[in-house]
Amino acid sequence: MSEMEETYDFTMTGTLEGRVVALRWNDGILSGDPIALARLRELAARWDGHEVGIMEYWSSTHNHLSCPVGTVWLMGQLLGPKAVVSGNYVMAPRRDPGWE
Repeated sequence: MSEMEETYDFTMTGTLEGRVVALRWNDGILSGDPIALARLRELAARWDGHEVGIMEYWSSTHNHLSCPVGTVWLMGQLLGPKAVVSGNYVMAPRRDPGWE
């Protein structure tokens, strides 16, 4: 990886089914609570073909969980409005054709 490439590593903590859970995204690798991960993957599959993220700047239509903005958006949908995200999750105005 060159010095100019941006890396993303963030964790979102929130509640799912009455439990506090954490999900982490580290440059496309997901980890965290197994039930929350399964629900996140189900949610991403349901949104396949639909744009998620910050539509006018950076979003995904397919492969949502490979896109940091699509992933953080889906995590927020799953874990609710009181979820807290930490780490490097800068939402820059760029798109990657692989997410289309």
